[in-house]
Amino acid sequence: MNHLTSIAAITILTFSTHAACAAASKEENLGVGSGALIGAVAGGPVGLIIGAALGAKLGDTVNGRSERIASLQSSLTESKRSVAMLEGGIDELERIARPELVSLMQAGID
Repeated sequence: MNHLTSIAAITILTFSTHAACAAASKEENLGVGSGALIGAVAGGPVGLIIGAALGAKLGDTVNGRSERIASLQSSLTESKRSVAMLEGGIDELERIARPELVSLMQAGID
């Protein structure tokens, strides 16, 4: 009967409401499923609930870090674009100002 309870609990978790699944990330859903499975095997129905909760927390943490990495990569790409644009501006200013600088230096030397 213990296995039947575990199977019923896993089925309930698997077919939970669509809204809860839509709000959760892929990593969190994977954490809930694998945590529930491992918990059910290790500790029966109580292990299933604890495993699902721990799996959800772990999955949420992984998702948060993944989102942070993506945000930082986007910021880094934008910063690189800005640096390239500023370097191009400096090169343009040097090209324009160099003849004037050379003539001022020659006038000062004479």
